[in-house]
Amino acid sequence: MQQNFKHLYKKLYDKPVQENEDLNPINPPDVFLAELLDDRHAVILNVLLDEAKGLLDESDESSFFHFEIADKIFQVAEDDIEKILIESEKRFTDFLFTWRSRLSFPVLFPLLKSNRWFEETDGLFRVVGTGTKDEARSLYQQSLQDMTVEGLRIYSLVTSSLFGTQEKLVNNWHRYTVSDNMSKMLPVFEEALRRKEIEMIKGLKQVLSNKVQELFLREMNNWSDRTYTSEQELFNNMIWPWYTRLNCKNGFEGFMLFFTSFIQELLIAISKFYENKWRFLFRQLSRQETPEI
Repeated sequence: MQQNFKHLYKKLYDKPVQENEDLNPINPPDVFLAELLDDRHAVILNVLLDEAKGLLDESDESSFFHFEIADKIFQVAEDDIEKILIESEKRFTDFLFTWRSRLSFPVLFPLLKSNRWFEETDGLFRVVGTGTKDEARSLYQQSLQDMTVEGLRIYSLVTSSLFGTQEKLVNNWHRYTVSDNMSKMLPVFEEALRRKEIEMIKGLKQVLSNKVQELFLREMNNWSDRTYTSEQELFNNMIWPWYTRLNCKNGFEGFMLFFTSFIQELLIAISKFYENKWRFLFRQLSRQETPEI
């Protein structure tokens, strides 16, 4: 793979990859491309660059970018992304409404009490155990894991919609722009990167699942000295790191708000990535009249 990439790199930058450049993760953008491009696309791009050799010098920009595409294709994609984000906001509104109830004192406290998480001594209430990693993991699994799974399911639904919008955009792009080897280069290059791009965005779901639990275990590391004067106060402060920092009814709700806010911001960032990616690619295209899409 690196041999194909080095050949392609030389053609793109008109210079070879330096021998002392190891193509390791500290040498972007070389490494970024080397990691994302597979052999098949590297070979195709090499062939296209060979066949297009010299055309840039002989052609002006207007004849080189002879694409029949304009703002309309991009505007359709922007509108679709906006609709996806609006639908995402509705999903999270319903999610918050549902889980506020499930994580409330009347619903969750009896469940935790039946699982023997609490004890009372001399009128003071405390959580059983000391806050070891295993105890914290058990608490997370019994109280918050289902919530995070459902939230990450929304993440998957929204990102799948974004992938679908991109696929429709790509089909229009290829339909109206690809006519010869010169015009194939940018679409092939985009396709070469897209596979890994989608893999990374999908892979974030499992990464987030792991990191959210790791965060909980790290913050909930010692509760042995915490006592409260009522069951309500105990429940509200049971996962105190997310009760004292956020405006919420209890720590479980606070954790949910923290998690949901993070997922929503991440989805907005991914949608902005797609908008910026295609704005960057389309700004290279001529502003000719676009057929009906």
